[in-house]
Amino acid sequence: MKYKGMYFSLMSLFLKKPMIEKFGKNKTEESLKKGRELYKQMIESTEDIGSNNPMAGNIYS
Repeated sequence: MKYKGMYFSLMSLFLKKPMIEKFGKNKTEESLKKGRELYKQMIESTEDIGSNNPMAGNIYS
């Protein structure tokens, strides 16, 4: 699948504050940076189901 950074950015908005409270600012920034790279690798290695698939609305925007 094609990687879109918007989804990770949106998800990280909700995760950042609780992570800072629990792990601290430095660890959170480091984890989110590594998480973005890992998320990109996972999405790019996922098989593309095609935009004509009826369930594609759940994945594609």
